[in-house]
Amino acid sequence: MKWLILTVALLFNSASPESSDADKAFRDFERGDYRLALKGWTVLANQGDAEGQYFLGQMYAEGLDAPKDYARAAFWFAESASQGYSHGQFALGYLYEHGWGVSKDHSSALKWYGLAADQGLALAHNNVGLMYEEGRGVRQDYAQAHMRYSLAISLSNPNPGTAIRNLNSLIKKMTPAQIAQASHANDAGAATTFLASLTNQAIEKLTDASLPVMAREQSFRSLFRANFDIPAIGRFVLGRYWRKARPEVRKDFLFAFEEIMAQGFASMFAGYADTKFEVVSVQALRRAGRFKVRSKIAPTEDEVYLVGWLVEHKNGQFRVLDIVVEGVSMALTLRSEYASVIKRSGGRVEGLVTQLHKIIE
Repeated sequence: MKWLILTVALLFNSASPESSDADKAFRDFERGDYRLALKGWTVLANQGDAEGQYFLGQMYAEGLDAPKDYARAAFWFAESASQGYSHGQFALGYLYEHGWGVSKDHSSALKWYGLAADQGLALAHNNVGLMYEEGRGVRQDYAQAHMRYSLAISLSNPNPGTAIRNLNSLIKKMTPAQIAQASHANDAGAATTFLASLTNQAIEKLTDASLPVMAREQSFRSLFRANFDIPAIGRFVLGRYWRKARPEVRKDFLFAFEEIMAQGFASMFAGYADTKFEVVSVQALRRAGRFKVRSKIAPTEDEVYLVGWLVEHKNGQFRVLDIVVEGVSMALTLRSEYASVIKRSGGRVEGLVTQLHKIIE
């Protein structure tokens, strides 16, 4: 288990400057003062900090300024993992895979690797791929293994060499039919991973208590612009009126439309913070590159909503085109509502744009 130093470096670079206790523990570790790092992470772990729990577990797993103790490491990894921290989930899966500090259990290893992979952790995708390739904890499935290795490579793993070697080795075992099946699974799996990662990032950005509200909203807007195809959605909801509108009116409309959409989705994702979000299926559509992803959102145990997402892979990137909540399409609803406003404005898109700016203000 030698990923601790790399993980510390990555997370230290992205740590909030306001999290002084974590900041000090990171710096103590970088200086090689493991005694102080252990002390700092112990305090954070006992306060319920998921990241601190993970790093404290790593200190015990590596035997840094403390006797190597996999049982204690497993305890703290489990505490971190139960809070949804992806690195804690991965580390707990690793212990279950090897039987260190816990009974060897490939099914449990696959479970925790899978949860970490759902959050976009490349190392987790690689290890899930290995388990599918070798049939450990799950039925052997080369197509799934191929998909996981491919995702590990594409998710900017700091060291993709392992996943690349695993993929190349796997391909030599596969028949042409299995490779064709894997290609389809890769597309569907990538769409699922995109949506799960988008949701997790959005919730994280909007609920980061260490940042002022305005900074959270600005961070989310950047994520929103990168992952929602606002020009395509805007053209669709205007329908035939898009062609009639002058270029400057189109530009003004898209500006106002993006702002309203960002506000609406910010409220939606912020509301997901304490809910269970799960992707249940993905379907490739006839139009190349388009997928329908079905998910379940459960605010409470007795309250479950089905939400569909239309996503498109274009120019090497996935983007959201529409959301369907309980059978109601956002894009179609807006198209109908906006058409009514435009008709009341004498068929002029300018009337709609004026109304949208009033909403923003």
